Amino acid sequence: MYNGFVWLLFIYCDGSVALVRTTLNHKLLHAEGVRPREDAVYDFSRRKYFSILDDKIQYVEEYVEKPVLKEVDAFANRFI
Repeated sequence: MYNGFVWLLFIYCDGSVALVRTTLNHKLLHAEGVRPREDAVYDFSRRKYFSILDDKIQYVEEYVEKPVLKEVDAFANRFI
């Protein structure tokens, strides 16, 4: 996450998911005009911060390549 972009797949207790394209690389964040935060990661796909403090998040998976989501998850992820 510090060297480049990654995809984070947040899996919630109810089975729903959220997919976020992010990085912890300060140069990449500053190039977008954003600062790192302790309570959120910046989603480069949606151009907004995504809270990581949600207690409904069960676990997080990290991917270098964008993962393929189930059709229903891909549809619902557009509205998160």
